[in-house]
Amino acid sequence: MRVEAVLNHLNALGSEKPKPMAMMRKYGVASHPALAPRSMNRPLSRIELWEDLAREANFQPDAMAALCSISLRQLERFFVERFNKTPGAWAQELRCRLARELIEAGWMNKAVAAELHFSNDSHLCHEFRRRYGVSPRAFAPTYRKSKNVALLQ
Repeated sequence: MRVEAVLNHLNALGSEKPKPMAMMRKYGVASHPALAPRSMNRPLSRIELWEDLAREANFQPDAMAALCSISLRQLERFFVERFNKTPGAWAQELRCRLARELIEAGWMNKAVAAELHFSNDSHLCHEFRRRYGVSPRAFAPTYRKSKNVALLQ
């Protein structure tokens, strides 16, 4: 989903822009923002549920920025400061981790690709192999075998 589509969706709901406080309530707020470093002591640093925000934005950094009512550049600066990586790299890492969890649960590649908004299942396989060194198809039986052995012991 592109930024324009997100903004159109928000306008259709009767809101010109998401309000920062409403956004923080929806995605969680750190319990003690005063404990954060001084440079991080701003509303964006108090969001705890970044994974939920990324899912809602279909893992697209520009849509994440639109949901936070900030520019993409502001989001990039924040992610480099907070997570030591760009929003795109962080979102890709998150998608691969979630894909691994779904494959471990027995999901098929095509279903995982659709759920996590990969363009197709071959894109999922390429990213998965790049991140973990094996294809999802090779990973699934390996995981199931080791899990069954662990349960027997």
